[in-house]
Amino acid sequence: MEEIIRLKQEGLTQREIAARLGISSSKVRYHLAKHGLLPQGSRSSGRNGEMVEVPDVDFAYLPQTAGLHQDRLVLLPRDPKTLYVYWMLTERRIRMIEQHFHCAWHELPKWLRVYDVSYTAFNGDNANRSWDIQVNSDADNWFIKEMSAGTVFCVDFGTTAIDGRFITLLRSNVAATPRLSSEHSSAENNSVWASVEPIKQPDWAESFTGYSIAE
Repeated sequence: MEEIIRLKQEGLTQREIAARLGISSSKVRYHLAKHGLLPQGSRSSGRNGEMVEVPDVDFAYLPQTAGLHQDRLVLLPRDPKTLYVYWMLTERRIRMIEQHFHCAWHELPKWLRVYDVSYTAFNGDNANRSWDIQVNSDADNWFIKEMSAGTVFCVDFGTTAIDGRFITLLRSNVAATPRLSSEHSSAENNSVWASVEPIKQPDWAESFTGYSIAE
């Protein structure tokens, strides 16, 4: 990273820096932007050095690909203290994300955001609590341990922007961890419940073309 900064200060272009260090131009742009050496909120369009604004995009709201191979994030209870989650992103969505961030997929940090949505009509913003877990870049499944028994959870799979904002890429179903055996005698009216309000897609979702892939 220090070498990238030094070469930039010497006046080399991003392409020249990439060639000198034997890395991709997207990686050079990512590190320069991360350290405030590119204008915030903008990226090079690659056309006469012109800068264009990059809109905030919640990739979780992009229409899912139909068929067997589709974008999905599935959450399952394993036992009262453990959840299991697995996910898949199609090449189309990965390519859109790479174009949006100007960064190769394997270079982006990957996170799970866990929501406690017990007794909540969850709408994405009203969880009882939430916390983040960083996962391996090439992982496609994860065990989430030390959970609360008899609790309902939802999980987002995402990445982080340069400014640290969490960007949701996929959202799971809700799943409840089983109660401990000593709690099975609890009255039914004390059971944990959760419901998911339909989340309206942004107006631009169906006509999303800003980062569409030209076939």
